[in-house]
Amino acid sequence: MKGIVALLVVTSVATAYGQTQEPRLPAPARTPSESEAIIQSARALSESRHFRESAATWQTVAAREPSIATLARREAVRALIAAGDIEAGRAELNQLDTAAPVELLLYAADACRTVRALDCAAMLYRRARDVAGRTAAADQA
Repeated sequence: MKGIVALLVVTSVATAYGQTQEPRLPAPARTPSESEAIIQSARALSESRHFRESAATWQTVAAREPSIATLARREAVRALIAAGDIEAGRAELNQLDTAAPVELLLYAADACRTVRALDCAAMLYRRARDVAGRTAAADQA
């Protein structure tokens, strides 16, 4: 009986030890990588309302990081439009082509309408409606 109890104790200790030695991810780095630092800088610039600098930084991210280039270009468009540079924002938006989300198209269209560029606004609203299909976003456009 004592032998069985001892065997159970040894088995449970070995099992517990094996479970605690699972592979783990490394701890986060104390300093971000160069790409992460650039992304954080772009976000901080946008939050502090330095939109042109933020757009330039997002464009740098798009050039350096192909895996997130589309996201970076979208953020660059958002920053250019927020800076009031509608033409540059539209040019970047046209480069996105079908990767432009409906909410970004609507944001750009609203900005065009605000500055009384009604042809630009109408074109972007139509594009948003076409991209959105039969959704609430299409109704909004």
